[in-house]
Amino acid sequence: VPVSDSSSLCFGKGARGLDRRHCVPSARFDDAMRVATARRVWKGREYAFGVGIILLFGIWLRWPTVQNGFFSDDISALAMAEGAYASPRSKLDLFDFADGTPGDYARLVQAGSLPWWTVSGLRIAMMLPLSSGLILLDRALFGDHAWPCHVHSFLWWIGAMLIAAALLRDLFPPLLAALALFLFALEEGHTLPLGWLANRGTLVAMVFCLAGLRAHLRYRRRGERRQAWVAFACFSIGLLSGEWAFP
Repeated sequence: VPVSDSSSLCFGKGARGLDRRHCVPSARFDDAMRVATARRVWKGREYAFGVGIILLFGIWLRWPTVQNGFFSDDISALAMAEGAYASPRSKLDLFDFADGTPGDYARLVQAGSLPWWTVSGLRIAMMLPLSSGLILLDRALFGDHAWPCHVHSFLWWIGAMLIAAALLRDLFPPLLAALALFLFALEEGHTLPLGWLANRGTLVAMVFCLAGLRAHLRYRRRGERRQAWVAFACFSIGLLSGEWAFP
């Protein structure tokens, strides 16, 4: 407990009876606190600058994926959204490629969406309403233009990187956190969801999972019960965009 008078500041239960070696002049203590605060602020700015450089590098590295256009499952999801798929689908169920029912199987085989030798009862269906909703949003905003949809995916990647930067800074000193973030930005697994719109759910799930993990750590470390509910909400929302949200 610091105890101060007009000229010095002492630490202990009280200033009386303490050896003067436990006391420092108030002015010197104030100067030391100002220096420590300035160093923390400077380190924070250095880290933020490093995060910005890493983000720019990651965007430059993967920017060519913007030219990928629509392909593979993107075409099927867009057909479902437009009501042109061989078998009708709900607007928020754009990842139900085959539901396994006899009628659905017959329609898909007749249209050529499934080869004739496909085993009857095949089911390829994922419940991803958030990912489906984002495809509908792309369709409403950008129409048949693919490149702005890929830019949309980049925004989710940037969000995931920023949350990762905050999480790593909670765990490590600035230099080590920046190194870990740089290695995370280089991870080749980020390229596929940036270049393949149907796989964007990976990035969306990563955003909410990292946010949930940070909230969980705050709950465990600080005992903030509100953070436990934040973590639960983040992981739950993440599951609406992909199974990658499982911790």
